[in-house]
Amino acid sequence: MTGARDLDVAQRIYDELGWVDSWKLQKLTYYTQAWSLAWTGTPLFEGRIEAWKDGPVAPALFRVNKYNRAHFHDTYVPGSDTARLSSDGLAIVDEVVRFYGGFDKPALVNLTHGERPWKSAYQRGKNSLIESVDMYRFYSELAEIGGAVPSRPELSGDAVDEAEFEAAFKAEMPRWTRTLERLAQ
Repeated sequence: MTGARDLDVAQRIYDELGWVDSWKLQKLTYYTQAWSLAWTGTPLFEGRIEAWKDGPVAPALFRVNKYNRAHFHDTYVPGSDTARLSSDGLAIVDEVVRFYGGFDKPALVNLTHGERPWKSAYQRGKNSLIESVDMYRFYSELAEIGGAVPSRPELSGDAVDEAEFEAAFKAEMPRWTRTLERLAQ
């Protein structure tokens, strides 16, 4: 699903919600990445997510949003192109916005501060990388448990070509057979 950038995601968020402050834009962008990883196993966009004092931040988006804004309530992200988002990417952004869009800044900060990916990565005085694998594990677990989480949208990538699946399955069988035999001992 990559090819899109955090700037493209932020623009889609503006397109859906209108102007939101930088904090909220950052948290919503983070959640699109986190839920893309949980739902598809792949990142929605290229680029880092870091654990900053006030929660997860996409540094490239922060720089553009902070320094390249013509007007305070501008809803255009310079350098963005939502056409880089696939139909699945758009569905993920839209679902994240539907679920989290009504939360205010303090609620989103509290939510992200209470979740394992940010808590594990945060180091006072540093902007540490939040690892994709940590987001994948945590949000996949949340999705499995259910409850108050976004609903996984219908994704076109859900359709699997049977011949492709069969070929991949056959290629993996020898490796897994040996692993299962070892486990059985």
